[in-house]
Amino acid sequence: MKIRVQGSPVALATLKDMGANSVAMGVSEVYSGMQTGVIDGAENNPPTFIAHNYMPVAKNYTLSGHFITPEMLLYSKVKWDKLSADEQEKIKTLAREAQMEQRKLWQEYNSQALEKMKGRRRAVPRHRQGSLYQSNRAGACPVWRQASGSDESHR
Repeated sequence: MKIRVQGSPVALATLKDMGANSVAMGVSEVYSGMQTGVIDGAENNPPTFIAHNYMPVAKNYTLSGHFITPEMLLYSKVKWDKLSADEQEKIKTLAREAQMEQRKLWQEYNSQALEKMKGRRRAVPRHRQGSLYQSNRAGACPVWRQASGSDESHR
């Protein structure tokens, strides 16, 4: 099965380890790639599936949780070190609050997208707890271990 993934070595290798023929392809080519059979499918989250209107060319969707990409707040160490301890603490507190709000909003957005998919009669099977994502966390995916430079499981 030819599955489109973003062009990162980790993404390509992960899908290959999962048994797919991973294909690096720009997001703007995915719809036509599925439409013409160049690829059999693509991996992405439900909101992106809806936003990019993959419904007409993708009959099914599997919610596997094989990638969970975090949003990050990055700050220059040079600038950080110039802040007072109080300023640093405020930034950490506000960042944590923003993180919790983002998680809540993402869950709502994700649920809405899944409902739209179900409403258009798309199969949305979920992998059960302890399956793909959990086995990868436990270190079953050598790609993740190699990319992290560790033999330890990921948290």
